[in-house]
Amino acid sequence: MLAYVSGVPIVKVNHIGGDFENIGPLNVSSDEEVLRVTKSYYQSSSALNLLRALAKSPTSMMDWTDPISTVDGETHKDLIGRVEDALRFVQAAGLNVFNEDFREPEFYVSHELFLLPYEEALTRSVDGQWYGSSTHMYWMTRGSQELDEAHIEYLRGVENPVSIRVDTETSEASLVEIIKTLNPSNEPGKVVLTCSFGSSKIWGKLPKMIRAVTEAGMNVVWVCDPMRENTIPTENGCLTCPVELIWSEIASFFNVHSQEGTYAGGVFLEMTGSDVSECVGGVESIRDSDVCCEAGPDALPRLNPRQALSVAIEIGRLLKAVSPEGRTLKAP
Repeated sequence: MLAYVSGVPIVKVNHIGGDFENIGPLNVSSDEEVLRVTKSYYQSSSALNLLRALAKSPTSMMDWTDPISTVDGETHKDLIGRVEDALRFVQAAGLNVFNEDFREPEFYVSHELFLLPYEEALTRSVDGQWYGSSTHMYWMTRGSQELDEAHIEYLRGVENPVSIRVDTETSEASLVEIIKTLNPSNEPGKVVLTCSFGSSKIWGKLPKMIRAVTEAGMNVVWVCDPMRENTIPTENGCLTCPVELIWSEIASFFNVHSQEGTYAGGVFLEMTGSDVSECVGGVESIRDSDVCCEAGPDALPRLNPRQALSVAIEIGRLLKAVSPEGRTLKAP
């Protein structure tokens, strides 16, 4: 949907649920822990194969318009019609989505770098370069960003891209230092900066970050995580994330990059295919009293399918609206 609305290619990097790794240090003498990590490998592989098969399915492509129509049939009526026309053309023209000339939807995956013994066991050399084969992209948590960490040393030695979490506690100097350490050759695409500031703090922090990285001449991909720092507690003890705050941070993220002459490279969203009521507001007008923390009271709230599609449609419009001159964008 992002690609259709924006007209630009979209790289999809998934962070799929399953906290097999988030269990502390791996005790290699424990058969139970070894079996648990091994199980995670096989389940991850099966899930990725299933997602790839669904992504290439012509039937799945034609089913896209059904959930779109449930978002807001009247508001997106024209969009739904254009998507349906495009998909009918694909069928009528006899285009084979399994043909190698047809762009294949790719699902890339990512996870936090926690268990070094697990990652080391799955590290492979290809043409003289080393890759972590357990994932496409690694995430660095706040607790593993010290330069003397073993995690840093591992990431320096593999070619996988790395996402660094950036928030209000991140200093400009430390960020530049860690980028230089992880990417001494300044290779484009190696480092992704996933920024979470909160809608009320992004203008005070992001411009400084961009200027520091730009002045250091570092090549990075800037990504906005508009949910992590916009969560608030509800009266029933759950966490929720107002859709309005999500929109506010996304729009500010695009506006700041437009002002600084840099490029807003992506958005990270928490979402689920289940019909949950965890994020208030949006197309469904979910209220605090409606919030149900199905994943647990401490879990980050997730957008449901209709909310996620609505957000994707509007992000696509923001991407389409970005001009070379960079004009100011407004939250929808």
